[in-house]
Amino acid sequence: MHWVNGVDGWITFTWWAILILIAIFIIRYFVKRNMHPEESKALNILKERFAKGEIDKDEFEEKKKHLVD
Repeated sequence: MHWVNGVDGWITFTWWAILILIAIFIIRYFVKRNMHPEESKALNILKERFAKGEIDKDEFEEKKKHLVD
């Protein structure tokens, strides 16, 4: 009987560990996604300007480098 309780304890521990890891990954995903919304907005504007032909490729790459760093 003691062996069954030990196995049940490990199953419960494993279940909670999996749930905690899933929660950590979900939280990290949302935190990372919302970390720098200004940079994302600026990069989108830069992409639009490049697509419209307002800036050339060299200028796009230079400005993108400053935004990403």
